[in-house]
Amino acid sequence: MAFSVPGAYLTHSRRARFDHRKDEKDMMKATQLLREAEEFRYKQHPQPYIFPDSPGGYECCKVPEWCLDDWHPSEKAMHPDYFAKRAIEEAAEGKLGARGSAAM
Repeated sequence: MAFSVPGAYLTHSRRARFDHRKDEKDMMKATQLLREAEEFRYKQHPQPYIFPDSPGGYECCKVPEWCLDDWHPSEKAMHPDYFAKRAIEEAAEGKLGARGSAAM
């Protein structure tokens, strides 16, 4: 489960509400407070949005692109189309980077 800023805020505010009323003696009121505390489960989205760089997001545990530079040539030979396309993209990025730094 990933925590976003709004989710962390809501968690903190719920905890503060609990701590404020944790010593309630009246059981009827305590039951009502419990029902209010369970609102999160009832209102929670079944498929919450997880940000890409959050734990559980699709970029969280992704292997960085530079790891492919360490592949042995025999391993790269198994995927010639991919590495040809990657070489073209790296060359294009190098040219764009040179233009971007020269403009500054």
